[in-house]
Amino acid sequence: MNGFSIGEAYGAGFSLIAKRPVSVLMWGIVYTLLRMGPVALMFALVGPDLLAGLSDIIKAFIMGDDPDDFTRHIFPAIAKLQALTALGWLTAIVAVGIVHAAIFRAVLRPGDGGFFNMKLGMDEVWQGLVFLCAVILIAILAVGVLMAGALAAMLVFFLGEAVGSPFAGWIQGIGMVAVWISAIVGIIWICLRFSLAGPATFDSRSFQLFESWQATKGQSWPLLGLALLLFVTLLAIQMVLGVILLGAVGGLSYSDALTPEAIEDFFAQPPSAWVLQASPFIIGMVLISALLGGAIYTILLAPFASAYRQITSDHATA
Repeated sequence: MNGFSIGEAYGAGFSLIAKRPVSVLMWGIVYTLLRMGPVALMFALVGPDLLAGLSDIIKAFIMGDDPDDFTRHIFPAIAKLQALTALGWLTAIVAVGIVHAAIFRAVLRPGDGGFFNMKLGMDEVWQGLVFLCAVILIAILAVGVLMAGALAAMLVFFLGEAVGSPFAGWIQGIGMVAVWISAIVGIIWICLRFSLAGPATFDSRSFQLFESWQATKGQSWPLLGLALLLFVTLLAIQMVLGVILLGAVGGLSYSDALTPEAIEDFFAQPPSAWVLQASPFIIGMVLISALLGGAIYTILLAPFASAYRQITSDHATA
C-alpha cells in the first residue's frame, strides 16, 4: 500500500468543481429533489392537520388558556407523519447512492459517462447499501466505545474513592478526562478506518465495507489530517452562511417583521396563510440547498476518492 498526498486529496473536490461546475450543480439539484420530494409529499398529506393543531396550541398560549386540550388534535397528524418517515429514509438512501457514485465516478472513472456522471445501476445500489451499513456499524461500534468508556470512568471513580483524600479528586478528574478523550479518539479512529469504504466499493463494483479497514491500514494520521482540513473548511462555509443568515434576520428585524406584535398577528392567521407567507423563505432555502449542496458534497467526498486512488495506485489522475 502506498501513502497519499493530503494536499492533492484535499484539492480534489475544488478541482472537480472548477472542471465540472455544471455537473456539481446537477448533483446538488438531484440530491435536493430526492430529499425534499418526500418532505413535500408529507406536508401535502399531513400539513393541514398538523398546522391546524399547531394553530390551536399557539392560540391557546396567546390567550392564556391551557393548551392540553388542543394537543389531542395534533396526535393523529404526528402518527401519519411517522408512517411516512420510511419513504424519506428510502429516498435519502437513493439520493446518497446516486450522488456518491457520481462523485466517485468523476474522480475514479471520469470517462464512464452517464447524465452528468449520474446513473441508475449497481454502482448506485452498492453506494446506498455501503452508506447505510457503515452508518449502522459505526453507530454500534461508537456505542460500544462509549460503554467501555463509561465502565472505565466508573473504575477510575472507585479507584479515587479507594485512594482517598487528598488525591481522590485529582485521580478522578484526570482519569475521567483521559477516559472520555480516549473514547472520542476511538470513535474518530473507527470512522477514519471506514472512510474509504465508498471509494473501495465503487472501484471494485462490489460491497467493500470491511475492505476499507485494510485499505486504511497505516493511513490513520494522514486521513486524520485530511478530515481536519475538511472539517475546518465545512466550519468556514457554515460560518459564512451563518453571517449571511444573521444579516437577513437583522434586515427583517429592522423592517418590523419580527416584532412580538407581528409574530402574534402571523400566528393569528389561518394556517394556510402561514404557508403562503413562509413560501418565499422555504423556496429560498431549497434553492440554496440545491446550489450549494453539490459543491459541499464534492468538497467532502472527492478527497477520499483521491486518497483511495493514490493509496491503491490503480487509477490515473482524473
